[in-house]
Amino acid sequence: MLPRGNRSQRFFTGGGGAGFPAPRHASDSTAMATIDPIPAEVFKVNPRDRAWVNAQCTPHPLATFEQRIWLKGAIARVPKIAHVLATEFQENSLFPACHERAKAKGWSTHTIPCGHDAMLDLPDDVAALLLRFA
Repeated sequence: MLPRGNRSQRFFTGGGGAGFPAPRHASDSTAMATIDPIPAEVFKVNPRDRAWVNAQCTPHPLATFEQRIWLKGAIARVPKIAHVLATEFQENSLFPACHERAKAKGWSTHTIPCGHDAMLDLPDDVAALLLRFA
């Protein structure tokens, strides 16, 4: 994601989308609000790995979607920046818009023909991209 200062992920997603679980608020003051795991099917994980991915998932703290990010401009000192778009995960996704923002900023942009968990679908392609960006 390409955040803008003083924004949260929830700002960009509008609070979710198809397949995005509704928040479950804490039942007591010591617990935190969470969302249920997002099913692998939503992220277009390949059918062979979906059951395994779903078994690894746990409830996710809602605050990670709501906490605002404060940017100080340090990204200008990063010499090489790349953005990779998984092209099979686009429906109700904020990533295509992020990819276009990366292009507009002059970043190195690439696509990979798989769902969100590219390292499961195309591990050799992901490794090649990482080596290329290093």
